[in-house]
Amino acid sequence: MNRDEREWLRGTNYDRVLWSLYRAPFARRGTRPYRCFAVASVRLIWEHLTGPQRHAVEASEFYLEGYYSNRQRADARAKIGLIPTDILGTADAVYWATAAPTDIRVSCHTAANYVRQVVTRSRGREAGAALDATYIAFLRDLFGNPFRPAHSVIPAWRRWNRGAVVRVAEDIAAKQAFEHLPILADALEEAGCTDAAILGHCRGPGPHVRGCWVVDLLRGQA
Repeated sequence: MNRDEREWLRGTNYDRVLWSLYRAPFARRGTRPYRCFAVASVRLIWEHLTGPQRHAVEASEFYLEGYYSNRQRADARAKIGLIPTDILGTADAVYWATAAPTDIRVSCHTAANYVRQVVTRSRGREAGAALDATYIAFLRDLFGNPFRPAHSVIPAWRRWNRGAVVRVAEDIAAKQAFEHLPILADALEEAGCTDAAILGHCRGPGPHVRGCWVVDLLRGQA
């Protein structure tokens, strides 16, 4: 295990953990996990968002799941608006979190910084600093261990009990019902899965967010 992997697995400083992700050889490709990180971050300040801002975030989530086109996502983002009395900075957080797919790899972390600003201003400096642990947990949920080769789904798992494993994973994703991940682990074991990382993640403490690497893997979104 090299220094970057140790930082990823055990580090408590968000910037350092993020830097280790950038250097990881097996990180998930594509923009999906970064967009999922962005929307999970802004949902931490949901109570401060206006109606149009919430709609923009939801539009990005719908886009992620294939329910909205990129045009619909962009149209919702265009209606965020800058509010003169927005001393917290929510508009900036949502603006960066709902960036175009080509920009999201960098923008999502700008969004996280604005979320930290909102939390610090509304709840105090200690609350803002505590976001490091939350952001790191989100990243680990989305990327698993990017220093190891990607896990694979055995076709027999998908076929077991008429596709029960996939159905459970799809239900968790649709309802964001991550409390059912232990049920998914049980189904996987019955289907013949012995992958300790997959089963352990499902039975771990979380938090889990949209784009959780295990759920995405089983849904073919990895």
